[in-house]
Amino acid sequence: MSLKASKRLLSQCQAYLVTLGLDYVVKNALHLTQGVNNTCFRVETTCNRKLLIKHFDKENNFKVTEVEKKLAILNVVPTVIALNEAEKLIAYQFIESEKFNKNVHLPNLVTKLKQLHNLHASYEFETINIDELLTSFSDVNEFLVYKKAIEKLQSRIATFPQLFGVCHNDLVRDNLLFSKTASWIIDFEYVGLNDVYFDLAALSSSLKFSQNEKYELLCFYFEKQTITPNQLEKLNLYQQAYNFVCYFWYLKHGLKSHAKALEPLIKA
Repeated sequence: MSLKASKRLLSQCQAYLVTLGLDYVVKNALHLTQGVNNTCFRVETTCNRKLLIKHFDKENNFKVTEVEKKLAILNVVPTVIALNEAEKLIAYQFIESEKFNKNVHLPNLVTKLKQLHNLHASYEFETINIDELLTSFSDVNEFLVYKKAIEKLQSRIATFPQLFGVCHNDLVRDNLLFSKTASWIIDFEYVGLNDVYFDLAALSSSLKFSQNEKYELLCFYFEKQTITPNQLEKLNLYQQAYNFVCYFWYLKHGLKSHAKALEPLIKA
């Protein structure tokens, strides 16, 4: 980054802090590029506070902060430092994520996921239908290649009873944070009512769980010593559906290398 661009970034983040009513001076700032519906910045202040500042591109997207504020109280998401609804700005505590350690993080992560799934909030949650979600990508050229496989998958999923909860619906690895002892979930722009197995499937894919680890995940989630073959089968089916959703989403947004990395999973 050029000196001029660096100064412009520092100035922009300083203006955001002022708008948020925070009496901090920016020392370092980094534009984080993974956001699709928002713009994010990692900010370090002269008093060594580390913040994540997020500017929402659309007013409707900002409404999800109602959910995040509630989840922050439960420590499911990082602490909300400040927000400005009029300017669609929010600042969180920034957490430098560590490598996932199953023995340390999985119980804590599952506890927080269950808190999300059982959340009571006045927010008007959209209900996610897995069939509609899959077929919403029918305009992607590659959809026709997998159309029969998707129809078979939809039929098999339909044989299982649904277990609805408030789901994140986008638990990619970048939306999971881990310290040495705890975990958090971030970026709730796709939050909605869905079968909780969709989130469990997303975790299984994002953390590259084996069959034994998926069995362990279900045992933690349902607080059982053992789980049934049907439960594991349902998780595997939802994981296949989740992988298809990610594959088509990446293609639709021009992220062909990300989609290609998923091809071995959707062809399995």
